[in-house]
Amino acid sequence: MTSTTRLNLGPLTTTSWSPPAVCNTPLAACLTCNLGWLGQVCKDGQITDDQACWPPTSSGVPETKGALGGWGIYSPGIICPSGYVEIATATYGGQSNFNFQFALRKGETALGCCPSGGFFAFRNSANEQTCTSVATTGRILLGTCETSGLFYTDFAIPQTYSSSEINAFTVYAPFIQAVHKAADVSTTTSSSPSSSSSHSSTPTTAPSFGGLSTGAKAGIGIGAALGAIFLATGAFLLWRSIHQKRNQTNIKQQHKLLGQEAKFRELEAPHGQSELGDQSNLSRVVAGSALGVIEMNPQEPAELGSRDDRC
Repeated sequence: MTSTTRLNLGPLTTTSWSPPAVCNTPLAACLTCNLGWLGQVCKDGQITDDQACWPPTSSGVPETKGALGGWGIYSPGIICPSGYVEIATATYGGQSNFNFQFALRKGETALGCCPSGGFFAFRNSANEQTCTSVATTGRILLGTCETSGLFYTDFAIPQTYSSSEINAFTVYAPFIQAVHKAADVSTTTSSSPSSSSSHSSTPTTAPSFGGLSTGAKAGIGIGAALGAIFLATGAFLLWRSIHQKRNQTNIKQQHKLLGQEAKFRELEAPHGQSELGDQSNLSRVVAGSALGVIEMNPQEPAELGSRDDRC
């Protein structure tokens, strides 16, 4: 374990703090670069450490421009902050799955925390501890510092820019080293359980950098729920309208059939009878004319009057 003068940044005993959303977007020196850094900010057109992307520090802690190269420890530190996961552990004189930059003292235990989403612990060429993630496929929201301010672009992996190919993108992030003794852990507070992963594992897909904030996700969830309710209500109203129309159509058809049946019964005569009455009535037919009524008997022929009579 490296013996490096360590700076106590302050206590870390709760998960009440979480990094601002801007801390989750990597910044790169150029749009064709193959690496970037989390926890950074643009200042005078240059990329520099953003102290707000680290858990709150005690008063009097000096600022640094090399936080990603190992800033110090949080003590007593018994838990990883919100948005981070435990990926390394070590005990003084005991087991360790990572060579921490800041040496432990007798009776101390260290937790190594990296942002969630595929990061692992890493010691760079300067022997500084940091978190890193390497992606070989996917898309990320990438920021660059321009003279006009921070500029974002959708960065695809892999991609070909001009004559150069970018087949992988490496992101570095703050490594939080929390240190505590057994007496620092109260009966009401315990470190969050999580499985430790070896720093030799390398993710291949791009982490979800620049994701939505918790409030935005909650708003989307509420909007989706309301949308589902509206859709269900609309479907019910549509079903009821169709059902009512079908009922009205069936009623009309029934009325039509009943009317036709009634007409049929009116036309239908009893057996042996005709709607015209007795057969003897057929012997008398009344014919009307403009001059009067002439009664005609088929048994007794009648002569028509003279032309003068008919006129």
